[in-house]
Amino acid sequence: MRMQDKYPYYDSVPLGLNGIYSTAGRDSFYVKSSCIKAPSHTITTGHTYILKCPDGKVLEVRLEDAYHDNINFNLFLFDIKNKRRIKVSTIVDGAKHECSWKLISLDYMQEKVDDLIANAYCENW
Repeated sequence: MRMQDKYPYYDSVPLGLNGIYSTAGRDSFYVKSSCIKAPSHTITTGHTYILKCPDGKVLEVRLEDAYHDNINFNLFLFDIKNKRRIKVSTIVDGAKHECSWKLISLDYMQEKVDDLIANAYCENW
């Protein structure tokens, strides 16, 4: 059972209509937040991500689950190296909020590297 199934009472209509948060199938989540760096703002359970922690540490994590509780968007992650579970949360309401952490998808990182290479090539052309 997914955590969102335990919290089915979040008001999905304004969040979805405003393009802030919605579930996408059984295992993906659309989250418009500066804390989430992923193509199309979509993250998927079972996928590997990079977590930039508030203390500056960078961890390789796997997304286990996520849910919105009408106030916060909550992520349950598994730290692959240290074999421990981590919970992070942030307010997702359409306003800009400071992020003490960032979840970055490997695809997003690859897009950024590709952009840097293309820009460097074009500048030297």
